Amino acid sequence: MAEIEGVGFRNITFIRCKILGVNFTRCNKLMFSFRFNNCIMDYCTFFGTKLKKIHFLECSLKEVDFSESDLTSSIFKESDLTGAIFSSTNLERVDFSSALNFAIDPEFNKMKNAKFSALQLEGLLYKYKLNIV
Repeated sequence: MAEIEGVGFRNITFIRCKILGVNFTRCNKLMFSFRFNNCIMDYCTFFGTKLKKIHFLECSLKEVDFSESDLTSSIFKESDLTGAIFSSTNLERVDFSSALNFAIDPEFNKMKNAKFSALQLEGLLYKYKLNIV
């Protein structure tokens, strides 16, 4: 729950950090590039931010708000997205192929060329309440 009003993050890599409830929308937008490796980032918000090519590697991203963000070409490798919010989010070319527990509605997000595993279809079809076995 750190306050990061106006803080610039440029080419920063967070490794094994616990970053809970941080509002990244208040960062300096001119200096805004990260990598997150094995971090716990539950309850953070990235609402409306530009996060192109961001890497979330083995992170816990429970209930993180990515609404209206641009995540173009980002990677969610083995990251837990339980309860994460994707609404009007640009997910073009995003790699979700090893992401866990996501629920994304393709009708309300840009998803051209996003990468998923065939085993993850439930995360894209959840709203239809289908029994996928």
